[in-house]
Amino acid sequence: MFFMSHLQIKWYHIVVVVSIALLISIYLEARPLSDSAAPLNREMEINLRLEIADSESERSQGLSGRESLADDTGMLFIFDSPSYPGFWMKVMHFALDFVWINSDWQIVQIDRDVQPDTYPQIFTPNSAVRYVLEINSGKANELGLEVSDVIKLPQLTDS
Repeated sequence: MFFMSHLQIKWYHIVVVVSIALLISIYLEARPLSDSAAPLNREMEINLRLEIADSESERSQGLSGRESLADDTGMLFIFDSPSYPGFWMKVMHFALDFVWINSDWQIVQIDRDVQPDTYPQIFTPNSAVRYVLEINSGKANELGLEVSDVIKLPQLTDS
């Protein structure tokens, strides 16, 4: 026969209550987000003057050596196919935001406030991209850009 003392019974109850609380906590953390909290894949129209870098030499030069970039301007790097390009801040004189964009024009990553003194660090996307938009530091926040947004650049389709 098994008998538990009064103290053992109290500890047993405490262990059971703590275990239940822990299981509830794990369940709440692991459950999927509700529809209202899920990312929306918003469509964001970006109205900037764009400088296009679609050749190897233009992509290699990028914004290096410039003293500044006009606030309403960005440089769009276009690659022939999805890849994992590396960007650095060699000979840069101002900070940038790197907006990494896949073939479907969806933002997959944003590197914000990349400073010139990060050179020789190389920045790469976590997934394959077809486009990279370089804009002044803080511009991604100003435009309200977030990962998963789908961007529209009307200046690329306007005649």
